[in-house]
Amino acid sequence: MNRFIFFLVILVFGTFFSNCFFDDEERRISRPPAPTPIQILANSLSEGGFQLKDKKIIVLTFYDKDKNIIKPRLGELISEKLTTELVKKGNFQVLDRGIYGKVLSSKGLSLNGDMDIATIGKVASALELDGVITGIMYKYGDGIFVNVRLLEIKTGLILKAEEVFVAVD
Repeated sequence: MNRFIFFLVILVFGTFFSNCFFDDEERRISRPPAPTPIQILANSLSEGGFQLKDKKIIVLTFYDKDKNIIKPRLGELISEKLTTELVKKGNFQVLDRGIYGKVLSSKGLSLNGDMDIATIGKVASALELDGVITGIMYKYGDGIFVNVRLLEIKTGLILKAEEVFVAVD
């Protein structure tokens, strides 16, 4: 019985003193922030595109399939952000959209994502690419769905596809 009382006293005092010396902030487990939609896309493409690891790719400008997204140049912004996240992952040799967009412009081509397979082939040939990332945006409610695809140039196959919803103010 004495052991039980001794244990109970130790437990009560231990709880009391631990509350005196530690506040709630120190006891909380810190969690990493949730990934952004663009980070989700980059993670998925990097993991799923292992066939193109260390190969040259470029992100084409995402286009608005319905032509009704309220933010002008949103496709360019998403493409640029995705390019940055892919470079951070380090799984591909990602070409800079600004520099190579100018190279393509001098050849009568562009990074405009609304193009057919023949035009994508010309862009890939001009830049000696192994793959391209295309993207389509659809307005839905108070945001947009962003669909991306990683295409292998040699075969024309979709190696990875992903979709996220992005709230738009």
